[in-house]
Amino acid sequence: MPLFKSYSAAYQYLCQFTDYERMAKVNYSQAAYNLKRMKWLLQALGNPQDNLRCIHIAGTKGKGSTAIMLATILAQAGYKVGIYTSPHLIDLRERIQIWHKDKQTVIPKNDFTELMNHLVFATKRSTLYALRPTPYARPTFFELMTAIGFLHFARQKVDFAVIEVGLGGRLDATNLITPIASVITRIDLDHTDKLGRTIKEIAYEKAGIIKPGIPVITFRQMTSADKVIRKRAQEQRAPRYIVKIGNHKLGLLGNHQNENYALVHGVIKLLNANGDTKITSAEITKALRHLALPARLELVNHKPDIIIDSAHNPVSIKAAADAVSRLPAKSGSASPAPRKHSGSRGRAGGKYRRIILIFALSQDKAVKEILDIILPQVDVCIFTKTNNPRLLEPEEFLKHLAGYPDKTILLEPNYINALNIARSLAGPDDLILITGSFYLAGPIREKLIGG
Repeated sequence: MPLFKSYSAAYQYLCQFTDYERMAKVNYSQAAYNLKRMKWLLQALGNPQDNLRCIHIAGTKGKGSTAIMLATILAQAGYKVGIYTSPHLIDLRERIQIWHKDKQTVIPKNDFTELMNHLVFATKRSTLYALRPTPYARPTFFELMTAIGFLHFARQKVDFAVIEVGLGGRLDATNLITPIASVITRIDLDHTDKLGRTIKEIAYEKAGIIKPGIPVITFRQMTSADKVIRKRAQEQRAPRYIVKIGNHKLGLLGNHQNENYALVHGVIKLLNANGDTKITSAEITKALRHLALPARLELVNHKPDIIIDSAHNPVSIKAAADAVSRLPAKSGSASPAPRKHSGSRGRAGGKYRRIILIFALSQDKAVKEILDIILPQVDVCIFTKTNNPRLLEPEEFLKHLAGYPDKTILLEPNYINALNIARSLAGPDDLILITGSFYLAGPIREKLIGG
């Protein structure tokens, strides 16, 4: 008899385990992020990750977009691809997907339930599930999800598995794979309470995914990060490929996507050279026409334009603000009225009459630094939150608003009400920008366009 007879029951069981994504403060240590515990869990399941050809992606910014871009190209070329990303926007099952050509399938509820039953029965005799005085005896939510992802990909016999790191890299639950390539995207300051206060410290955590003899693909990072990556690669005797960032017409908002494309192109070039794939430049160009990046500067509405973005740290917020500032005037439409206050660095006389920001942020972020990047670009800011306990209460932002007397600031603790207020304020030549957190982007995206 199965332990769980429905997806709902399996999901409720999973939610009983520690979920660091819903915690404002986490003890980042080898006890909390215990790879020995994860190693045992995978051993109990027969080490499904050893049957996968993985591409492992770490970084501060762009790893999700890079994973999606790479999976799109591989799938459009005819390969069966497993893609594991986090966090999800709407449905937990988004994290575990199989892509093949034009078909993108989240893990079915029946498969999820069956795999959860298999996982529990395979590990039920372990002391991992016994009551212990330490909170670190049991697997975490993310570790269980990662194990289910590996199981699903192995059972589906995917040609490639594109695996995005959850946090950091060195101690991440995904770091028990032996990939065919490691990828490191832009490294910058984020999760400084966990990964370190300096670029060097954070790079050390990210470079932890570099394995002995496994090629690592990156671009020229800040000097302190470059040194760490180079040293780790030398220690592991891992070939290091430095890709050049060009200016490609990708049809995507944001110049930063050129970085991600350069990395993806580098991976495809390596796979081709190794005989793993035979993907031409024409096939890459064609595949990118099918590329969709949900909640990555995603335009979901017109008149007013509404853009949803999951930027959540200084470097990604800066990229979002820069992308919005560079948007061209609407083709074939009347020019928007010039912005009336000269203190704004936004699109004065450009595409938008006003920019209305709906904003939430996790408690562990650099609040003042992020606000100083985004607030000069907007006219109205509505601080809000969802039910995720990691998010700041709207009134907490008031502590960081010195120097912005010309901004219209609204506090609305209900994100749906915040959206309604923004829409009531916006005219057809205005922009509503929703950013600051995956935990805001997902629920609002579901409200606007569904799953």
